[in-house]
Amino acid sequence: MRRAIFQVHLWSGIALSLYILAICVSGSAIVFRRDLDKTLCPPKVSVQVGPHRLSTAELTAKALERYRRFDPSQIKIRSARALNAPVEILFSGRGVQLDRLFDPYTGEDLADAIGCEPPFVTTLAAFHDHLGVGQTGLLVNGLGALAVTLLVVSGAIVWWPGKRHLWHAMTVRTNVSAHRLMRELHGALGFWLVLLVLLWTLTGVYFAFPRPFNALADDIDAAGVAPLSVDDAIAAIVRLHFGRAFGQGIEVLWAVLGLLPAALVVTGVITWWHRVVRKRTR
Repeated sequence: MRRAIFQVHLWSGIALSLYILAICVSGSAIVFRRDLDKTLCPPKVSVQVGPHRLSTAELTAKALERYRRFDPSQIKIRSARALNAPVEILFSGRGVQLDRLFDPYTGEDLADAIGCEPPFVTTLAAFHDHLGVGQTGLLVNGLGALAVTLLVVSGAIVWWPGKRHLWHAMTVRTNVSAHRLMRELHGALGFWLVLLVLLWTLTGVYFAFPRPFNALADDIDAAGVAPLSVDDAIAAIVRLHFGRAFGQGIEVLWAVLGLLPAALVVTGVITWWHRVVRKRTR
């Protein structure tokens, strides 16, 4: 059974390698979607210079009047570069992030901090979301996420070394051959990334096939067995998929971690080449 599961993991990994690489790279890039939009297409908004420029505390108070669901600790103000330029106020909390432009003299909420979205950013996001082909691509992405989930589960079964050798399998030795190093790196990366990859794949399945998840959430809420709303939990997990609603630090972390499954593909292909292709060639 273990050998059969290994074959499932091996060949599904080979078949999905290019798909995983494309989804990982595009996903890491669009973590910075709003930052790319603001940099490449800043809004053309100016203000009239007044006699009194509001202080940080006064701007915070004006922002809280407009967006009451946030508190002062969730507000960050970026100073304007010119006297007639608006200030950017960032609101972040409960998985929600807003970037708004305010008049630094009157405290008026003027506009979103993003003027537009460059076409290539939209195309990149569309490719990651639905392969650029609409509903059909979304369904294909859902099936791809299911296949990657199978890949993760089969890999965990094949990797399991038993309790006595667990720590050894979680780490990587450097004083071994290059082939052995790739194999150990593949296993260790898989272990440390398993929960994160499952988060991404299961939310990917949810995007394509939301009805079963929503029906289950309704049943759980109706039974009253969950202390919190299941809908709120699903919404929070979905926001975690993108990593854009929890501050710049999480964005950078998510972008880096999003590339690590691509490293799994590379180490897996190298291991397959040495164990299967090169061996048969010899």
